[in-house]
Amino acid sequence: MGGKSLLAAVLAAILPMGAVCAQGIATGQAVEAPTAVPTSYVLPAGTPIVVATADDLSSTVNKVGDSFKVVVAYDVVDHGIVVVPKGTTGVGEVTFSSKKGGFGRAGLLGIALRTLDLNGKQIELDGRYREEGKDNGGAAGAVVFAVGIVGIAVTGKNSVIPKGRELKAHTGEDIAYSAASPAVMPVETMPAPATITTTAKAQPAAVEPKTN
Repeated sequence: MGGKSLLAAVLAAILPMGAVCAQGIATGQAVEAPTAVPTSYVLPAGTPIVVATADDLSSTVNKVGDSFKVVVAYDVVDHGIVVVPKGTTGVGEVTFSSKKGGFGRAGLLGIALRTLDLNGKQIELDGRYREEGKDNGGAAGAVVFAVGIVGIAVTGKNSVIPKGRELKAHTGEDIAYSAASPAVMPVETMPAPATITTTAKAQPAAVEPKTN
């Protein structure tokens, strides 16, 4: 067999194999992509929190049962996540109120921190305070000793908690929250590319000239 005949035979064998390889490439491969899967945590009850009064409170104005507003003064962070953001609003209640009195008796004001409004859910707060006005008892006593009944005119000062006063408190219950962590999505298959098939044309065999 001559050189041309041998080349034609090799081409006829190789070209069909190319079509088979193209079909093999067309099969899809699995692809992994990250997604967010929530991880659950709990901020325990008793976690410190600082709130500030949003209203002025006074023993001359407020009475037992009055409510007042508070605002979280600093972010509460756990596991690197802000669980209770600064500016979260809450409510407190006046639990005791006594105006200033005679003989230098100071006014008294007792309050309790009740709840926070965290994403529409009421979270319990734990914090109680008592504010006492300046007591002038020493001066009153001296006046009573000297002139008797006149001492009644000497009074203490009323108790006042100004707007913006920071108060230390604690969360009164566990707060559940979640954070996103990377994970792997279910395997997806890539669309298969179009298959290109090449059909080899049969090459005529070379005919060697006959020699005599």
